[in-house]
Amino acid sequence: MQSVFLDGEDVQFSGPAPASICALVHIINEHLAQNRRVLTSCNVDGADIVDVEPAQYPKDGDVVHMTSQPVAQALAQTIAHTLASTADLPVQLRTFSAEILHKPWSETLQTIDRFTALLMPIHQLTDSLHQYAVSHSLDWMSGIHPMLQANEQALNRFIEAAKCSDVATVSDIIWNEITPKIESIRQAYTDDILPHLQPS
Repeated sequence: MQSVFLDGEDVQFSGPAPASICALVHIINEHLAQNRRVLTSCNVDGADIVDVEPAQYPKDGDVVHMTSQPVAQALAQTIAHTLASTADLPVQLRTFSAEILHKPWSETLQTIDRFTALLMPIHQLTDSLHQYAVSHSLDWMSGIHPMLQANEQALNRFIEAAKCSDVATVSDIIWNEITPKIESIRQAYTDDILPHLQPS
């Protein structure tokens, strides 16, 4: 590697330069974590590899340009994107709840993956927020924990009902438990979480 730039600044290593792109990214990520920042782009000789698996990184490169941003800012952007992409999630869940009452259970089982896929963005966001709150000793996530626990309990009841082929209970849990809790969680992200992450 001949040149490495982070946020427009030339990176100078105290010892030998990293022997590979993988080692470089690891070192930069450690540095950023200490400063509560996260890597947002990594351009190696014109190719951005930030979303590429480390095993697929090029071994070396001549010029590397990296950019970063505060973790809080990255999370705020992720929340905004997730809220926008799941705006109609409650409607989708209630539609799914109604549909399964009119289908044979064998067909419903084939659509369970669709149900879990609907919830995945919210759960992935929750995991990211939890890791951030724990690693930074933040207490403002405490208000949402009861909601998350209640939703987890509802999901467990859903799984048990599905195992018993109890269609009516499955539908009822989705309509009356999971959907309202998802609505509450989404509202909490908007009202209680985003204000803590966005600059005042």
